Amino acid sequence: MAESVYYSGYPLDYAEQTDEQAIGNYTPDYLIASRNRLAKAYANLGNTLYNQQEFDQALVHFRAILNDVPDLPPAELARVYCNIGLATSKKGDLDQALASFQTALDLDANLAQARFHVERIKYEQQNLQKGYQFFQDEFTRKIPVLRKHLQKFVGQSELSLLEVGSGDGRSTCWLIENLLTDTTAQLTCVNNGSDANRIAMFESNLDKTGSASQVIKHVGHPELILRSLPLNTYDFIYIQGCSLAPELLTQAVLTWDLLKPKGLLCLDDDETGERSPKPMSKDALKQHARLGAEAFLASFFYRFHLLRKGNPVLVEKSE
Repeated sequence: MAESVYYSGYPLDYAEQTDEQAIGNYTPDYLIASRNRLAKAYANLGNTLYNQQEFDQALVHFRAILNDVPDLPPAELARVYCNIGLATSKKGDLDQALASFQTALDLDANLAQARFHVERIKYEQQNLQKGYQFFQDEFTRKIPVLRKHLQKFVGQSELSLLEVGSGDGRSTCWLIENLLTDTTAQLTCVNNGSDANRIAMFESNLDKTGSASQVIKHVGHPELILRSLPLNTYDFIYIQGCSLAPELLTQAVLTWDLLKPKGLLCLDDDETGERSPKPMSKDALKQHARLGAEAFLASFFYRFHLLRKGNPVLVEKSE
């Protein structure tokens, strides 16, 4: 007999097998292995189509797992629903995407990716409801980190925040809505005035928060402005938008004496090309803002408690 085509270790031609032999092929281990191979095949096709931005076709294959692959463990099903949520989100159907991510969380409460996207979509829906408009988004993925460490400030009276590099106001709006919940709380924003369009968008978004009266605005060279601010004043300082190591290091040093004891300092270096599609030159890498953050940490290590090293960096000032 000619050699048969094999699938999952068993010949497709069972003509010469007895009934008992054929039934014996379908052991529990064999069925589980076959199920997993089918699920993986659908998932791989879906992922390939997703990466090609063929989101409708990707959804067909992700949903085929739910229809054609029985008895998947809850953790595996959660990842399928997470993939469905990602593709649906890319199509712009935020409500359906949110439902898929929530189902994934219900199946696996420890699936961090699903938890992140639930929060992301709720944040995007809130932005749409408010009518905010932003140029770009390097902030949303920081929200879980910030929410975790800034929880102690929520509802605090006389809270004082400082944001350096407010840009178009994306992070500003989030800080206002999540931390400036007491009418006595204030946020000071320092914005470089070199981009008039960005400043105009910042002003427009700030007006839509309904809390512009709680914000003190400074526009100009950040290093000069920081030298004029009061010492020992701020509970939380957020530095972002630095493109070079000396810039980030200088701003971190200048803000340190503005921070209260037990206050938090956040150094965010996302605009350094780290996530840019274009590779950085060797000269640019030598001045990468991450080096500024590392230099600050090395120089001030005895004066703070390190809460997080990475992007963003978070430290708590010692008393």
